[in-house]
Amino acid sequence: ALGSSTMALDGDTTEWGWNAAVDFKPMDNLNFALTYRSKVDLGWEGDATVSIPGMGTIATGGGTTVPAPAVLAFSTAYTVGDFTFDLTIDQTFWSDYEDLVIEFDLLPNVEQTKDWEDTIAVRLGVDYRLNDTVTLMAGIAYDENPVPDEHVGFELPDSDAWLFSFGAKFQVTENMQVGGALLYDYKEERDVTTSTINGTFSNASAILVSAGIAYQF
Repeated sequence: ALGSSTMALDGDTTEWGWNAAVDFKPMDNLNFALTYRSKVDLGWEGDATVSIPGMGTIATGGGTTVPAPAVLAFSTAYTVGDFTFDLTIDQTFWSDYEDLVIEFDLLPNVEQTKDWEDTIAVRLGVDYRLNDTVTLMAGIAYDENPVPDEHVGFELPDSDAWLFSFGAKFQVTENMQVGGALLYDYKEERDVTTSTINGTFSNASAILVSAGIAYQF
């Protein structure tokens, strides 16, 4: 370990993954789907700068590998009148994130134990077809956090989250649709007592704004 040193890594990577899905529609207004997204190991490589007390700043090559975990999701959608109700339950296999190893060309490697845990998320959504042009959307979700108490850090003090969203889709032409949405991500308070941390993580939240265009050929 590098003690109280600080480090920065600037790198990039290109990796490949795959998705698979099965869709089943027993009735015109009822749909089921099962999807799987593969794990992808992101192997970052680039330039690092490390500041060590008493030694100054050292520039060196560096890299690390972080898994983008696999996700298995079950979804169903039911339409009644102008409403469509959606339910998705997904499992994210964060247990693949066992440790973080940062490798340097000119310095000893740095290793941190992670031992993250698999998580379940439940997502509920509803679409309301206001007219032939406008569809309104709203959703709520509960997302477990993968970080065990003994490995919580200040760089990512994750906790269980509630997510609330709303948006709208507009049928611009017969083949083109545009939409936008706003999502509020609220993190629950988390009390942590370990050998290095004794306190409460609170007041964590995020707001995400998205827009998209869909075109059917």
